[in-house]
Amino acid sequence: MSARYLTLREAGERARTSPETVRYWIGLGKLAGFKPGRSVLVRESDLEALIEASNVNAQRAARARGRLRAVGGGR
Repeated sequence: MSARYLTLREAGERARTSPETVRYWIGLGKLAGFKPGRSVLVRESDLEALIEASNVNAQRAARARGRLRAVGGGR
């Protein structure tokens, strides 16, 4: 099975963010990217893993905020 690669624009559309944010993630080391010429590409599976990890973290944070409100510690 061969890997599918996305341009920054395609990756941004998939992640519902801007291509600049995808480039920022690459700079931070959160996402691997490579430049086979003038374009920067990311592996689709790497982007999906990052999105999934972000969703899990967002769900955990939401649950934690709910627990804080339940005990009166929230706003």
